[in-house]
Amino acid sequence: MRRKRKDSSYLNKLVNKFKRIKAEPNNKINKTNLRAKPVFSDTSKFEKNERALQRSRQEFIGLFKNSPEALVYTDTDGIILEVNKRFEELLGYELEEIRGKD
Repeated sequence: MRRKRKDSSYLNKLVNKFKRIKAEPNNKINKTNLRAKPVFSDTSKFEKNERALQRSRQEFIGLFKNSPEALVYTDTDGIILEVNKRFEELLGYELEEIRGKD
């Protein structure tokens, strides 16, 4: 894709790296009349961070599920969201029985 800069020079960009479209009102009074304009920004850092976050989540899940210790994952109110296999073995409860309890 070839884009013209404000200084009249041209900038060549790879289309698949720049993926956002921004919608904004045409004027400040009538906010129902929207126009879309492309926003060219490099999303490669975002995608790299997203992949790193996904790897981190998978690593956490693996460590949680395979831990030799009995582990319980709760929300901020103490409601049980997840337990690991060791917890089920030690206490005799399955996740379906105690999920949602405090």
